[in-house]
This record gives sequence, C-alpha cells and structure tokens, in this order.
Amino acid sequence: RSATDTSLDNRNIFTQITYLAEVYRQTNDAKYRDAAERGLEFILQYQYSNGGWPHSPPRIDKYYGYITLADEVMPGVLTLLRQVSERRQPFQFVSKDLLKRCSEALHKGDRLVLDLQVKQNGKLTGWAGQYHPQTLAPIGARSFELPGLVSLESVGVLHYLMSIEAPSAEVVQAVEAAVDWLEASKLSGFRVDKVAAEKERFKYHSSDWDRVVVNDKNAPPIWARFYELDTNRPFMANRDGGKVFRLSDVARERRTGYGWYGYWPQVLLEKDYPEWKKRL
Repeated sequence: RSATDTSLDNRNIFTQITYLAEVYRQTNDAKYRDAAERGLEFILQYQYSNGGWPHSPPRIDKYYGYITLADEVMPGVLTLLRQVSERRQPFQFVSKDLLKRCSEALHKGDRLVLDLQVKQNGKLTGWAGQYHPQTLAPIGARSFELPGLVSLESVGVLHYLMSIEAPSAEVVQAVEAAVDWLEASKLSGFRVDKVAAEKERFKYHSSDWDRVVVNDKNAPPIWARFYELDTNRPFMANRDGGKVFRLSDVARERRTGYGWYGYWPQVLLEKDYPEWKKRL
C-alpha cells in the first residue's frame, strides 16, 4: 500500500474498484465494501481542482502528472463515478457523504472534458491525449507522442459522452462536432499491411515482421492516430521526438511497437453514433 507506482493508465484502478464492489454485492463481506470505498477515496484524492486526473498519481514527474484522456484514464474514471452517482449496481452501498463527493467530482470532470475539446479555426473537433495540468494546453507524453488531436482517444471520450442518459445540449454538440471531425479526418486509398521481416530485438520488444503502406483504392477508410492541432495533417514521430509524415520514415522499432494507423472510429461511426442519435 505504500508503493507510489500506481497508475490509472490502461483501465487500471477503477476496474478493480468495480470488481470489489461486485464481490461485496455477491458476498456481503464488509472487507470488499471497505476496499472499494478506499479505492473511491483514492480516486477523489487525486482529482485536480480543475476536474482532471493525472496519468499515474501520486507521481507528477514527466507525463505522469499530465491530465490524461489516453487509454481511458479520464473516460474510465468518469464512467465509474457516474455509476456511483446514479447508485447503479454494484454501488448501492455507498454512503451519502461519499456519494455526494463522487457526484461533485463527476460534475467537475464532465465540465473539464467539454472544455478540453480542441478547436480548429473556431470549430470543435476531437481531443488530445494529454493536457498540461495548469494551462490545459495539449501536451506530448512520451518522446514519440507529440501534442496533437488523437483519433483513438477521441473515440473513448465519445463513448463516455454518449453513455450519459440525458445529455445536455452542450454534450450533444460536443459529440456531433467530434463525429464530424472523425468523418472529415478519415483517410482513403491505402491500407497498412503486416509483412514478414528479419527478426530483430529492440529494448522493449522484438519482431519478425514490419508494417508497410500499400496503395489500394478499394481499401476501407482508415485513420491516423495523430493529427496536427492546427492543420489537421496526420503525423507520426520517432523516439528522438522528430515528427514525420510517412510510415516509412518511422524507425522499425516504432513502426512495430506502436499503432499509427487504425480503424478505431469505424464501429462508432457506423453503429454506435446512429443508435445514439435514434435514442435521443
């Protein structure tokens, strides 16, 4: 418990809290309830006054202290707090005081998510992966994760906003603007293939394959992970922080160790968003 290498990254902490709450619901053993409540107290303790959460509290060095939307950090925490605030199972045991504080944290977090939506030429678009905790400006994380609009992370935020039972007009506007941005940002005329290559070992992984861009006019739409904040031009980067615009200019270590292109928004645009519109 004294360790300080905790992290909200990659759906950590809030998922364990939900698990413990469900175990309490099934067993009625107070030790699981108490553990879930300690987890909620941890979440509340490390919310910034502006409503955001850092990547890896209590650490604040490097990118660990940045407000993070990447890898479902804020969307995941807010989903948990919404579940608690609405007294949904398995959180019906939460005390009035803790319920009140979770609801207040949820309100502040929701407000910040809307405020962090990036504008290009005055028009709302998507979200960045990380933001400076004081200035709220989009900021890079690891050396190859430069400041930019991020399609994958924006999909995560959209799924959260679309889960709100009775969204405000401002939430609806945010969703529709981000969907329009994703539609405008899709790329066509090529696919990214995985091809065999001589085996090579890197510091964090090894691969006997590589990725190449192949021209294909029949390929389905694909999205870059990163888009420039001002021009919306897709970009990538190497570990030295150098920005590049072609996958072939990314070192093989980063081509095979990171997802620069993907189909992350496809299901949201084709299925989830139309169903959300119909529900509204």
